[in-house]
Amino acid sequence: MRLQPDYVFAHVRLATLLRGKTRDVDLAALQALLTVPHLAPHSQWQLRFALAQVFDGRGEYARAAACLREANQLALAAAKGWRKYEPAEHEQFVDALARAFTPKLFRRLGGLGPQTRRPIFVFGLPRSGTTLVEQVLAAHAQVHAAGELRLCVRTFEILPQVLGVGSAAVDCIPELPEAVLRGLAEYYLEELRKLDGGRAARIVDKNLESYLYLGFLALLFPNATFIHCRRDLRDVAVSCWITEFRRIYWANDPVHIATRFQQYRRLMDHWQAVLPAPIHHVDYEEFVADLEGTARRLIATCGLEFEPACLAFHQVKRRVRTASVSQVRQPIYQTSVGRWKNYQSELADLFAALP
Repeated sequence: MRLQPDYVFAHVRLATLLRGKTRDVDLAALQALLTVPHLAPHSQWQLRFALAQVFDGRGEYARAAACLREANQLALAAAKGWRKYEPAEHEQFVDALARAFTPKLFRRLGGLGPQTRRPIFVFGLPRSGTTLVEQVLAAHAQVHAAGELRLCVRTFEILPQVLGVGSAAVDCIPELPEAVLRGLAEYYLEELRKLDGGRAARIVDKNLESYLYLGFLALLFPNATFIHCRRDLRDVAVSCWITEFRRIYWANDPVHIATRFQQYRRLMDHWQAVLPAPIHHVDYEEFVADLEGTARRLIATCGLEFEPACLAFHQVKRRVRTASVSQVRQPIYQTSVGRWKNYQSELADLFAALP
């Protein structure tokens, strides 16, 4: 920043990390950069997201909301034509998943995958505590945390290629051959093994959207551990709206957030009804209120003996590449619980539409 004072990205990242602790001189620099002529559109919304983080951290919620309205509108406008989110398409995908993964399918293929317990799948909505859960698990000596993987999505999407058909991946599920199921599971395990050399007893595969593919994963690994991270949907909604994501294209529009959450809840209800494997739920609010109790239950769920190091999760030396990077470098705190109340008037329609 000293060498290149107009380097927007450096100012944005610093403010996003420091939030309310941002110095006045750095806040002034952010605001000054917004007045630069011919500022690129992505720089305009990045600066406004960063300003919102500073104002939110300082308790100036009206100013934060004003920045967020502009930031999200700019991001939405820029996205038209190249990453536009279509709620109807996502609803159709959820419909197709519910049709494909039936009790009949699980009676035919359930339990045929490898009997290994090695994978631990951690999933949930963005900002629901998945990185916190992963970090606690990563502190255990017998666990390797692989970070945010897209392996489940890739494995699901290659189904048509493996079967030599031209249909969509979800349409391949009802007639999935046993041999293909086992082959995909072995491929998946080998890809996980490459990440740690097969040294750890358990390996965490964290992907927010794994909840979409939960039925597929349960077929591949009937004895895996499935950990669903939950949080008050109003707090999740606010956190999505206030965060600049690179690949979550539905988070800029309150209507999209609401419809996405509705489909998430609908699909999780479906998995709860048909899945032969147990889903273990971890509630964010309970986690921050009782770290040790929740951590002990979490470790026991994974079939491991508790280690005190799991309570010092913020000291774990590993790369974290999610929006929660700064949060999991700190001891547990409760200030994010009930955060939605700070934006109750601004996002009233969104909160009313949540399931």
